[in-house]
Amino acid sequence: MSSGITAFEERAELDATRPAWARYACLLEEPFAAAIGANLRVLEPTGIMVVEVGEGTTEVAITSLGSIVTIHSIRIYGYELCYAIFDYIRKTYKLVIGERTSEST
Repeated sequence: MSSGITAFEERAELDATRPAWARYACLLEEPFAAAIGANLRVLEPTGIMVVEVGEGTTEVAITSLGSIVTIHSIRIYGYELCYAIFDYIRKTYKLVIGERTSEST
């Protein structure tokens, strides 16, 4: 779930789980879900900074003790980041790389 989601959108996402016969559904912030997916120790009393670069936004979050301490969302798209990497490598190393390479960098 994006941090900029409205209550209406949140309810719609939860309602979409009903056809899947889910007994329980909850929404997680995208950076928190990414931290769990990366096998980070989100339940420990240490701060973890997670940067989640998505197609529409980039979210930066600090997580600790199983919850998000603070989160900030900015409108920098994944495409813009790939282009910045592409441009940096072209200018620095005089090397032209493709979109797939800049995404995997």
